[in-house]
Amino acid sequence: MKFAVPALAVLFSACSVNAALRVTPESVAQSVQTKYDPYKDETTVVAPGLFVMPGNHMVQTTTMFTEPGRTLARPGEVYFFMETSSFNGWQYLRDNELILLTNRGERVNLGEASHDGDVASGGGMVQVHETMGYTIPVADLRTLARADTVRGRIGSDEFVMAGDQLQMRVWQRLVQQIDSIPAR
Repeated sequence: MKFAVPALAVLFSACSVNAALRVTPESVAQSVQTKYDPYKDETTVVAPGLFVMPGNHMVQTTTMFTEPGRTLARPGEVYFFMETSSFNGWQYLRDNELILLTNRGERVNLGEASHDGDVASGGGMVQVHETMGYTIPVADLRTLARADTVRGRIGSDEFVMAGDQLQMRVWQRLVQQIDSIPAR
């Protein structure tokens, strides 16, 4: 499945790792946004996040869903995008399976990504931007949101997301928002 990648501001050089991970309940609540597009007659809920890979490599994320019309229905799945940038060439072009493990022993295998990328060069340097898109069933999103920590592996790279970090808080807030939508 091919995903339409939302346009996002790149945060990699805009903030330090510590500042990016410092969150307050207010900042998380404000980060989950609902927007109606009258031209397409659809409503989108967007939850931007961030986590850190080994070596202080920041990964920008977006978790989102879209429903037709102005009234939201509870989605059965959401889309999860990971955006990364590197001067070391393609990192996830051929190996981008994403597997997540919670501290409770639950495994969420999101499988292979829909991958998109671009190469930019200038000043004698080449930078590769990659976006991986995954579908997450809402039941699996709930599993991730209630965890204290989530360990993950994409390709051969491993990472840890702690419950007090931005990505985990955003998933928790998004699940709260989904659960507040009346069932149809």
